[in-house]
Parts: sequence; C-alpha cells; structure tokens
Amino acid sequence: MITLGLLVCAAGIVYFEWRSAAKKEIIAATIIAELWNGRISDRIEILRRTEQFNQLVELHNTEVERALTCIIHEDHRHERPNLLQTC
Repeated sequence: MITLGLLVCAAGIVYFEWRSAAKKEIIAATIIAELWNGRISDRIEILRRTEQFNQLVELHNTEVERALTCIIHEDHRHERPNLLQTC
C-alpha cells in the first residue's frame, strides 16, 4: 500500500512538473511573439520616419538649390544688366 502511495505521489509530481514546463513554454512563446511583433512594428515606424526625413531633406535641398540659382542669376545680372530676372 505504501508503494502504491509513493507511486501516485511520484506520478503527481511528474505531472505537475510537466504541466509547469508546458505553461513556461507557452509564456516564453508568447513573450517571444510579442517581442517579434514589437520589432516588426518598430521597423515599420523606422522605415516610415526615414522616408519622411528623406522627403524633408529633398525639399530642403530643392529650396537651397533654387536660392543658389537665384543668387547666381543675380550675380550675372549685375554683370550684364540686360538679362531678365528669373527669380
């Protein structure tokens, strides 16, 4: 009878250990999935902000080029007063 009790206790311990390991595995998988999803959403945000930054830089460069072109035309106009002003 004692042997049967010890066997039941050992089986119970093994069962609870197995159940605990399964829960830990589910929790770990959930955490990994959340971290991966966070990484993906961070990457999407980084790409969006990079594109936005590149557009702002392109706009700034266009404005600077336009301003420099106007300055160059102004310098040439002072050298030759007959040219029409384009800026």
